Amino acid sequence: MAPLSCDACTVPSSSMPFIGPPVPEACSPWMRLAIYLATGSGPASVYIPKGTRLTRLPSVIAHSPRLLVTSTSHEPQHMPTHNSLTALNDILLTTPLFVQQYPHYSEEDELIYVPFPFDEDESGEGLFAQHPAVLALSSRIGLNSLCGYIVLLHQKVSRRVMMTNSTSISSYENAMLRGSQKILSCLPPGASYDDYVLLDCLFGIPLFNAALNQTICSRMLSKGILEVDNRTNIQFANKAITDMITELLMKWNCGHIKSSFPSTEPRKSEFVPPVRIICYDPIKKEVYA
Repeated sequence: MAPLSCDACTVPSSSMPFIGPPVPEACSPWMRLAIYLATGSGPASVYIPKGTRLTRLPSVIAHSPRLLVTSTSHEPQHMPTHNSLTALNDILLTTPLFVQQYPHYSEEDELIYVPFPFDEDESGEGLFAQHPAVLALSSRIGLNSLCGYIVLLHQKVSRRVMMTNSTSISSYENAMLRGSQKILSCLPPGASYDDYVLLDCLFGIPLFNAALNQTICSRMLSKGILEVDNRTNIQFANKAITDMITELLMKWNCGHIKSSFPSTEPRKSEFVPPVRIICYDPIKKEVYA
């Protein structure tokens, strides 16, 4: 099932072929930062440790029209930027926050779902499966050996001023549920790949979108994802995901790559928290702290 929260994530053996998040960090903000860095595509993002007190918004997100705020204790929320500082500081008392740039409200589709494994027919010009970020990510971690979906964010949607909602906080889940019975496979008229950036990559079978669910399930059968011959490919893909995230943690989280549990306790499905503020800059296409 996808998307999974970290609490629902299993802790599989590294030697076992596993379809789903191979490590808890694969369903955390670390995964998003890792894929942004690997592909050079993603919205401006800031990962803020628990207990941080912000006196101002980090510059990389300060001029965003809205913010997408993700924490371990709540569903992702949309928040207007101009009055977000107090709310962010309140939430940071109890949990780390991953805060991202998000476009103005629009009736257009903000989120695009690209299912994998990919179909041979998805090789035409203008198809979302041919987005440069999708191709780069597929090449990096072997998505054709796994199942799930990539989320692209339409950053250049037109602005619509809504007086009644100008200061409200809305659920990110509502955006996922809009148009839940369809999948847009190609660019709309007048759009280009530059209008869309990578937002997330999730592993498993989604339940919130019937069309997406059916597409992924049918491709799993036609591509033999569950066949014995694909087990080695799954292991290699999962190792690539784990290595990509570990490399990010080693470089930007001060080498802190393991949760602190007593040796007498069984390992828990909990991902490594940030130990300092970490940002992704979409202009420079780099992570920095």
